[in-house]
Amino acid sequence: MLIVNMNEDKDFDLGFKTRTMYSLLSLILLADPNKPLHLIFVTDEKSKLRVGWMVKEVISKILLVETLAALPGEKTHIPKLYFSMVDYHDVSQHGTDFQWVFKYHLDLLTAHGGTNTKKYFMDFFNIGPMYHRAFTKLEKLLFVDCSDLEYRADINLIRQEFDEMDKWPAVVMGIGKDLSLHYWDWVVSYRREVKNKTHFGKPGRYQGFNSGVVLYDLEKMRNSKVYNEAITKDYALQLFEELGSIPTVGDQDFYTALGFVHPELFYIIDCKFNAQTSLQYMQERFRDRFDEYHYCAEIDQIKIIHKNGCGPTPRVCGEDESKVATKYYLAGAYNEIERQIDWSFFARQKYREVPKLNFINYYNYIGGKQRFDGYLGNIL
Repeated sequence: MLIVNMNEDKDFDLGFKTRTMYSLLSLILLADPNKPLHLIFVTDEKSKLRVGWMVKEVISKILLVETLAALPGEKTHIPKLYFSMVDYHDVSQHGTDFQWVFKYHLDLLTAHGGTNTKKYFMDFFNIGPMYHRAFTKLEKLLFVDCSDLEYRADINLIRQEFDEMDKWPAVVMGIGKDLSLHYWDWVVSYRREVKNKTHFGKPGRYQGFNSGVVLYDLEKMRNSKVYNEAITKDYALQLFEELGSIPTVGDQDFYTALGFVHPELFYIIDCKFNAQTSLQYMQERFRDRFDEYHYCAEIDQIKIIHKNGCGPTPRVCGEDESKVATKYYLAGAYNEIERQIDWSFFARQKYREVPKLNFINYYNYIGGKQRFDGYLGNIL
């Protein structure tokens, strides 16, 4: 889990902190209590103290509620937890030449006025490809986004995806599809050049990746000649140039580009472990194709919801709903039924589902303001 404070000496942005704490809460509360979890926070020297406070606050509130609600002699309902912190600079140093490629493209975009944010060009958004060189004592690693994920099932269920990866000798990484037409647009120049004779960007195996949830087989990454030759400055630069595309969302773009030319390196994880909610590409030009890219499964089958991009309606994304609404959207397929932790019965029931009519995350938006005290304000 990557958590870096971009506010320098100030506290985390309130909205970011709220989402991160809720994500961590849902991860821990739904995890199998009989299976220990080792949470690794990739951060930096300036952020580590605040990361520690945030994690401490989450854990202490969970334990306090359990203590108040549990009957004498009952065991806790959360797993044994281990925590580690890693400075992202220690990871970044293993690929400084590779990361130069992203800085080079940032300079290109800036010179032509093509970007209004430098967020995804910062080093810590491009260090994933070097994890195998940094975490030398680990064989496998699960990376999850820190602030945009809502867990609806036991995180240990994703172990089955690691098992599937083991069946493919060349696979070094498991990653989900990007459930949008982002990469259809991303390779538009290349598609024109080859007169549309390519699968790149089309729905299915080549529609692009989303790095909100990534399974790294670190041992196979270390042993893959093809992969290690790819994470060099010259290779990455040539790869983006051949596609006529510029990386704008960190290492996710690199994984997608590499997956186009070396699909054997990647295993596509079940979309239920990274079901993205963004309706950004529900546009009039994509009305007939959006569902093919975006739909994953019924809400009760989803294990991890990735609340990315814009939504929950096309109007919020600046679109006229009457012109862009798709068949699945009109049928209610993308309506999020939220999960609410019932703290008063937590020790006995662990959690229960409470359906809501609204689509917006109730915990993130109360009266237009992002706050966190709604979790425990009624009992503390």
